[in-house]
Amino acid sequence: GNVVSKTGRYRLFPIAGTLVMGVGLYLMSLMGPATGAGLESLYMFVLGTGIGLSMQVLTIAVQNTVEYSDLGTATSGVTFFRTLGSSFGTAVFGTIYANSLGPNLRDGVAAAARTGAADPSVIARASTSPEGVHRLPPPASAPVIGAYADTIQTVFLWTVPVAVLGFVVALFLKQVQLRDSARAGSTDMGEGFASPHDASSRRTLEASVGKIIGTTELDTARRIIADSDTRLDVAGAWAVMQVDLFTRLVGHASLGLIAARRRLPPEVLLPVFDRMVEEGFLTRHGSLLSHTDAGAREALVIGRAWAAWLEDRVERDIGRPTDTELRAAVDAIAKRLLVEDLSNGLPQRIRQGATADRPQPSPRSPDARTGVG
Repeated sequence: GNVVSKTGRYRLFPIAGTLVMGVGLYLMSLMGPATGAGLESLYMFVLGTGIGLSMQVLTIAVQNTVEYSDLGTATSGVTFFRTLGSSFGTAVFGTIYANSLGPNLRDGVAAAARTGAADPSVIARASTSPEGVHRLPPPASAPVIGAYADTIQTVFLWTVPVAVLGFVVALFLKQVQLRDSARAGSTDMGEGFASPHDASSRRTLEASVGKIIGTTELDTARRIIADSDTRLDVAGAWAVMQVDLFTRLVGHASLGLIAARRRLPPEVLLPVFDRMVEEGFLTRHGSLLSHTDAGAREALVIGRAWAAWLEDRVERDIGRPTDTELRAAVDAIAKRLLVEDLSNGLPQRIRQGATADRPQPSPRSPDARTGVG
């Protein structure tokens, strides 16, 4: 996952994975009663490496080549067909195992009976369970154990052509430029083995938005504000949008809360907020800040310009989301960052001050008398 994220290339991994998987399955078919635990572990490591190289990367390949609107369907489709293949494979190879075990076990029981180490009827009954086989004398148990080993070898041999077929199919996999959102999710190996869920599209959208916002430079923000119809300069627009953000996510905005979130002394931000109050874009009620009608209009204009720019960038990455989905993704990211800062990053006195900034009910209000909030 880390290699895919850094290089953006994933085509090689399914090809190498299916090849290594085929080698691992063939090695597993060589196991017998005399195979040691160390050698068995080596064979299983080879097989596991092949599976690991293929499973998650194939999910990334599918998610990287479909539109955002089809992302949930595509991811669920991958999981559905993977589950269907597992069920089909279990049925097919279970049938091969059952059909091979019967003749092999009859031959093994007959060979054990010829040793004279135990009664043939006892051997026949004991051969149906591991406990019974272990209770047999070694000369009688060896042919029975060999029968089971031969059957398992047959099953693993039949799986090798399936891996070869997967290798041939993987050769036709096309390399498509990896989206930023796919890069962000490529290190999450659990996704390739998880059940389908409704949140896959939302998580991908949030990953895309987070990547775009995280790499946006200050000049881009200046250009967005300059291209919008706002009457505010960059500093004023920032102040108005900070009040909009905190009011939407927290329920109230104050200079102390905004300054603490930005790790700045309130005195640094005080001039721009005072100017917005004087120019009629913000109003101050005690320590709380809120929009005037003019400020609300400016916040709406700036928000639309920012959303249009972000929507265009997201569309290039994963496809076009709806306005509601885009706003929900931005709010979710902002809320997580805000909650993290408020719970971990801010000094205790600031957190207490932020709590004190909340409007308190009047002693004469019904809320104060009844305690109902």
